[in-house]
Amino acid sequence: MRDLHGIRYSLIRLIQIVTNMFNQYKYLDVIETPIIACDNSGRIKYANLSFLQNKKFLLHTENLKKDRNIFDIFLLNKFQQEEVYKVLNNKVQENRILTDTFELYIRRINTNRILLQIKNKQIQQLKYSDLTRENEDNIKFSSAPFFSAFDLLYDLIHITDKNGLIVFANKAIKKLFGDIRGQYCYKVFACEDDYCPDCKLSLVLDGNTIRYEVKLNKNNQYYDVINSPFVDFDGNVYKISIMRNLEEIVEKQNTLVLFQNAINKSKNLVCFANENGEILYANDTFIKYFGANYREENNILRLMNYSKDDVYQSSDNKEIKITLSDNEIYFKVFIYPIQSLSNETIFVFIASDITDLKKLENTIAIEKNYFQSIIDNTIDGFFVIDKNQKIIDCNPSFLKMFHITPDSFGTITLAELFDPLYKREFEKKINYLKKSHISQITEVSSSNNGFKNYIISLNYLSTSESDDEQYYGFVKDITDITRLHKIIENERNYNRRIIETVKLGFVVINEFGEIIDYNNAFLHLIGRSGKNVKGEMFSSYIKPVNKQNMDELTSSSPDMLRDFEAIIITADNQEKNVIVSMSKLYDILGNYLGNFAFIRDITHQKKIENEIVQQSHQIIDLVNSLTKFTASVVRIDDMDNLLLQIHSFITSILNPDYLEILVFSIDRYISHKYINNEHIVTNTEISYKTSFIIQKLTKSKTIMFITNPIIELNDEDQLLFSNVMRFKNINFIPIFIGKDLKMIILVAFNKEVEFINNVIITILTSVSNLIAIAFEKINSIAEQVKMKEALDRYEKLVAIGRIIAGVAHEINNPLSIMQLDIAELDQKLDQGDYDQEIKDIIRSLLEEIQRISNIVKQLKDYAKPAALNDDIINLNEIFRTYPLKILSKNIQKKGIPININIPKQKIYVKMPLTRLIQVIMNILTNAEDAVVEKGEGSIQIDISTEQRGEKIFARLSVKDTGIGIHEENKHLLFEPFFTTKPKEGTGLGLSISYSIIKSYDGEIEIESKKGVGTEVIILLPFYKKT
Repeated sequence: MRDLHGIRYSLIRLIQIVTNMFNQYKYLDVIETPIIACDNSGRIKYANLSFLQNKKFLLHTENLKKDRNIFDIFLLNKFQQEEVYKVLNNKVQENRILTDTFELYIRRINTNRILLQIKNKQIQQLKYSDLTRENEDNIKFSSAPFFSAFDLLYDLIHITDKNGLIVFANKAIKKLFGDIRGQYCYKVFACEDDYCPDCKLSLVLDGNTIRYEVKLNKNNQYYDVINSPFVDFDGNVYKISIMRNLEEIVEKQNTLVLFQNAINKSKNLVCFANENGEILYANDTFIKYFGANYREENNILRLMNYSKDDVYQSSDNKEIKITLSDNEIYFKVFIYPIQSLSNETIFVFIASDITDLKKLENTIAIEKNYFQSIIDNTIDGFFVIDKNQKIIDCNPSFLKMFHITPDSFGTITLAELFDPLYKREFEKKINYLKKSHISQITEVSSSNNGFKNYIISLNYLSTSESDDEQYYGFVKDITDITRLHKIIENERNYNRRIIETVKLGFVVINEFGEIIDYNNAFLHLIGRSGKNVKGEMFSSYIKPVNKQNMDELTSSSPDMLRDFEAIIITADNQEKNVIVSMSKLYDILGNYLGNFAFIRDITHQKKIENEIVQQSHQIIDLVNSLTKFTASVVRIDDMDNLLLQIHSFITSILNPDYLEILVFSIDRYISHKYINNEHIVTNTEISYKTSFIIQKLTKSKTIMFITNPIIELNDEDQLLFSNVMRFKNINFIPIFIGKDLKMIILVAFNKEVEFINNVIITILTSVSNLIAIAFEKINSIAEQVKMKEALDRYEKLVAIGRIIAGVAHEINNPLSIMQLDIAELDQKLDQGDYDQEIKDIIRSLLEEIQRISNIVKQLKDYAKPAALNDDIINLNEIFRTYPLKILSKNIQKKGIPININIPKQKIYVKMPLTRLIQVIMNILTNAEDAVVEKGEGSIQIDISTEQRGEKIFARLSVKDTGIGIHEENKHLLFEPFFTTKPKEGTGLGLSISYSIIKSYDGEIEIESKKGVGTEVIILLPFYKKT
């Protein structure tokens, strides 16, 4: 606390200490700290002026005379006297003694002299006198009293000669730096080898006093430094430096502030009074208890019925009874004397309200059973807990209040009945109660049986040290009281709280139009949050076009509230639309003071109004677009035109950065895009099996919005939809026909999408339904065309079959005879010596006749296939049959690799085996011819299953990388006699295969691209083998 005893020292005053010592002790008269010199027996030989002039500084200093013993002056206990005797008897060189009111610092300065420095514990108010007269006498550094005086100070003091050599250092600086005498100042304080660049030594030696702040590297703290010159007896000029620690002063001042706040917030009654009982200070609790009496009496002696003797003779824990507002209040009073800054004795009164405890004691004394009856019948809860806070007893109200039973005594703690956050609070209260035995009161809450507020008093119960520690307390349900208190508190601060919490801006302007009050909402409204706008003109925040309206309202409007629209100009020149409700303001005498106004920001409302107007126009445009789209769609009868209309309509209403239409075909989706008016069609790997997005769309049947593709799409979908991964927003619009997802409109945007609202979603949903109808219509037309073509083909085949049957019969008989005749001719020619050329002609005729015979056989089979029994065929082993095995080997011998992919699952179909082998051989032979014609390539065969709608098919795919088929020939592939093989083909292989597969409820499909290859897919109903 040393910095609290002396905050500032005058450099001039310290210099006078050095330069005005006419005798051994005269220099001590100018020191403001009280100092006494005594001999080894304790007799006072000298007291400086500060001690003599401040008679009220210590007790019993009246009639102070020399040769009086120091123990007559200071009220010291036995222990403190022993500490003084240690210095008097030369056992120690110095010592320090602390009392309640002062600090005594004792130091031996020679064999028969001891200096005693007295410091008050309160902050001294140092009075600076005008000591500007010139130095009178010089001193020598060898003067023992001089050094002793500086050693009594806590400031860092050192003296340097004209060269910067340190010739003296007091005890405080030695404690920090060690003994630095004989060292140069710049090495000690600046750690340099030469004078500091801003050295003040020369200026000080010239007679200047210099003051500045410096940070010492030794302890990394800031000091206030005063440098001043002085002259010794020989006329030598020195520099004396005094350094005071600034951080310790600030720290102690902060401690005082915290101490004062703690007193003011204490739940005990605290007041300070002088010897006459006049109250100098009272904390909030004191004022709350005494109220008007405190204001009227303002005397603690009269308030508490004390006399001066009671104060001086009072002991701790004295109990008193006072009647306040016809109520008897019991207090436990503590009285302590302290010393004021002006050395007056001040008494501190600390009182605790023990009224409840006294009443409880009196009740117990009157009748224990009566007390127990009160406890048992009170509506407040009463409890007793042990040292572990476990409940060991309570009254019925407590049991009912917390829904517990006596069976739980000794097992449940008090803290468990309340919210967990109060556990540490209970521990603190109990620990403090254990040490002080002072009742503790706390507010807690519990949500175990509905939210409740309680106030709990905790009291120490044990009557002797040998008893087990127990505590008792009362619990009062103050939920309603708390609610009422909040209502009262709200009423008290109603107006200001409304102004501060309302979302409307509030402003008060005087008769000159200057702002004199406002709330935070107003500052936020004008863009000046945290600023002070008092005194500014309110009109400076109103757009000029509205000033006239406001001037008319402020000058001639009636007292009632008036509203007008205006535009507020914010600090950053932004405009806000507002409604100003302004009214005049008068004082209680009816004098006009100005105006107050509530200001509501309607910028957002205006924005919404504009958006509604825009949305109305948008809805009209959308409805018109939808009407036109509907009119055009109902007339569409082909898929390409439908896709083009969808592309145009979606582009017109959404204007997306990317648009793609996916149309389902067989087992996957085909991509349709329009780039620069060019229709681009691409096969994709997107299907129900490969895409999680397709699965989600199939289940939800609603538009899907993707706002973060990287997170919301899995790895497979990110690959499948890689074209749109660069966009911020992706929308999937599904088109269903029945339960089947037939089409997906994929739109993507580079920016945040805000315009897709409920209206557009409704439009898109309607469009989806409309497209589904058109799609179904087009499919229906296609099916009708397909059925007509199939019927035409059937009728054509029937007619051809009849013709072929007749032709085959007529041709077959002559061919048989021709074969026999030529064979016989060939035999006879072999017996003679005929030209080899004739034999070659005959052999060629035989081959051609054989080819005609094969054609006739195919024609007969085409016209009337032989009836065969169905077989249950395992497709996994179809290529192990002899005909296909031989054919595969012959193809591979020609250098054409064949890769067959067979699944682990066994796949069965039901049809004649010879018919299926016939179909596969036709298709495999065509694949071989296509590769041979191209000159290179391979054949890939895949066996799997495929679900179409509710049906499951066995799927056999033969895919070659041969010459491929022209687009214009694809629709003729299944026509009889159509062939792309001008020399060898009959044009019946695929037509016969088609008829066979269709006759067993199957499908045969061909996908081909010229120069790339051909894939033939056979689909047959999957047979479940039992």
